[in-house]
Amino acid sequence: MNIAIVDDEKISCMQLQALVKRYAQEHNLEITIDHFTDPQVFLDTFTADRYAIIFLDIYMGDITGLDVAESIRKREKDAMIIFCTTSVDSMPQAFMYHAFDYIVKPAKPDRINQLLDDATHVLPEVERFVTLTINRQHINLRFSDIASITTRGHYLDVTVGNGDIHSVRMTLSQLMEDLDGDERFLSINKGVIVNMDFIRSIEDGICILVDDNQFPVKIRELTQINQAIHDYRFRKE
Repeated sequence: MNIAIVDDEKISCMQLQALVKRYAQEHNLEITIDHFTDPQVFLDTFTADRYAIIFLDIYMGDITGLDVAESIRKREKDAMIIFCTTSVDSMPQAFMYHAFDYIVKPAKPDRINQLLDDATHVLPEVERFVTLTINRQHINLRFSDIASITTRGHYLDVTVGNGDIHSVRMTLSQLMEDLDGDERFLSINKGVIVNMDFIRSIEDGICILVDDNQFPVKIRELTQINQAIHDYRFRKE
């Protein structure tokens, strides 16, 4: 997810960037942040669909945040605009440009956390990752790349879409906690979790993934598992 911060006060810009980065780290979000202290430079480089979220200061000299928002909306209707300012006086004008929210500076951690909670639930796709520690090295895996997770003794085998298998010493419950209840991951048998985006079909009690890996499905829960897959795919449509 790409985020832009446009604020002519460098200190405010860096403080906000630090809060957003902290939130991303705590929630395993993959983000990039571009910050601009000159609104004209931002406008000169801005292209449609480049940023999911744009934080805009309102009072920036000759070019205000409202001017920037107007220019954004002429080129891009979906970018999430969040105004940041020292005063609420411009709030009515701000929402003319379909702002998602309006925060008063200096931004407080709790306010940014709540705002980003709301934003990530609204945005269609926010890429998240889980960090695995293997041989003292940290490996970041995107949720969307994980095809299956299976237990093997004291280890988990985490298979990704390209066929690579990462073996990590941790419990399944620990990894599921790190995956933060993401709805795409479904338990189909004891010690077997699959990403429903990778399921090709379920035939004769066998779950077949698009990478041709196959796993037995818990027969007593076959109806519920099929229903969970149906409901997930219906929500995605």
